Amino acid sequence: MSPQQLGLIRNMSVYGELSVEHISPEGLKTAIGKVKGLVVYTPNTKRDFAFKLKYAETVDLNSGKLNITYINEEEKVLGGSQFNLN
Repeated sequence: MSPQQLGLIRNMSVYGELSVEHISPEGLKTAIGKVKGLVVYTPNTKRDFAFKLKYAETVDLNSGKLNITYINEEEKVLGGSQFNLN
């Protein structure tokens, strides 16, 4: 998997969990990756990292969407993206 980049527009460090979910064309959601304890320290505004999707072989990564979410310890969404795989 290619490296991903987590960007911030904040004046403080953040600590959280990144999760990746595959959404099939039929709308079936499958959790395929999670990174706990991901920190971005100030004064940095981004962090480059790579990780392996744990259950990627259980879904078709040539169709559907990937939903990526970054949450803090209070489960507040700090960021996210959705990528079309088609």
